[in-house]
Amino acid sequence: MLALTGKAVEGDILTAVEVIPNSEMQQHVWSKYKKDIRYQWVRLEDIGRCLKCECVVTDVFGRSSEVVYIETTPVLP
Repeated sequence: MLALTGKAVEGDILTAVEVIPNSEMQQHVWSKYKKDIRYQWVRLEDIGRCLKCECVVTDVFGRSSEVVYIETTPVLP
């Protein structure tokens, strides 16, 4: 699961963070996946638009998960 920290406001920084499952088995499985994290920032051109962060998890064998995403409310000035 993904979560966003920060506010969708011009000049603020939004960070997408992964929410890792709590069980020891799930954390062990999660540790085997590659993490390719990409960031976007909020700027003047983003005002009135929604930002979307997508995550695809790929394991060491090249298998990919379905896309998981989170979207902001419209960015405020």
